[in-house]
Amino acid sequence: MLFRRILGFKDETVSQREKRHAQRHAVGEQFPLKVVLNVQGRDEDATLNQTRDGRGRNWTVQVVNLSSSGARLRVPSALYVQRGDTCTLTLIIGNFVIVQRGTVAHFRTQNTHAMLGMAFGPAAPEMQKSYLQLLEPLSLGESLRPVPAKRVAQDTPGQHKEQYHGSEDSLLTIWRVGAGGPVNAFEYRMRQCYARGAAAFADLQVFVLEDKPRQNYASTTLQPSPSHAREIQTLFRWIVPNLSSAVPEDAREFLARFAQSGR
Repeated sequence: MLFRRILGFKDETVSQREKRHAQRHAVGEQFPLKVVLNVQGRDEDATLNQTRDGRGRNWTVQVVNLSSSGARLRVPSALYVQRGDTCTLTLIIGNFVIVQRGTVAHFRTQNTHAMLGMAFGPAAPEMQKSYLQLLEPLSLGESLRPVPAKRVAQDTPGQHKEQYHGSEDSLLTIWRVGAGGPVNAFEYRMRQCYARGAAAFADLQVFVLEDKPRQNYASTTLQPSPSHAREIQTLFRWIVPNLSSAVPEDAREFLARFAQSGR
């Protein structure tokens, strides 16, 4: 599992997550994912290539998008396959390795490369859980859209607030020094996790919702979480490279500074 303390499967089944991630999630060029495709490949007359061990050849490829059931890959022009050929996709992120086996769903050659669609086959339950967790930061980042200005409460004197709402009720709040001014701070709600950063501080701050509300408060509050800190920092670091273009460039750059500090 990529995340054991956050993004758990306690409240939903694998099938529910697979359904939610059935749509394709674009993978940004800066997303820290390394991908290797293993396939036997074919020669110019479409005959399967023969290797000594029969395991095929490894190709370093670029992921265009991922879904719960497959992947779209940009592959070298030297690779040639046909629909139905078996293949294995190895995804490496941080210290984690996720393996998906399946078949070629479609293959199209272009001038400098080729596009390969892969349909995943059944995966071991724990491997599938890890893979679905990998899709979470992609979904959270790319789904952010601006909240209409009239619905954003300007309740901080001297600061102008912007908000961006995304999947799983995620919410990115940006504070600027006046309307149109430089970014001064942010808070990012990612499921039950929170990340905060401000220009006056160098480090990312992370929080979780308290399990039970304090007696003196009518609702749940945030609390620092040392035990969850590393996983929240990792989630934030993986989301930031895939933030929607709806989030202004200067805001994305501001968050990127704190993604680096969370390493």
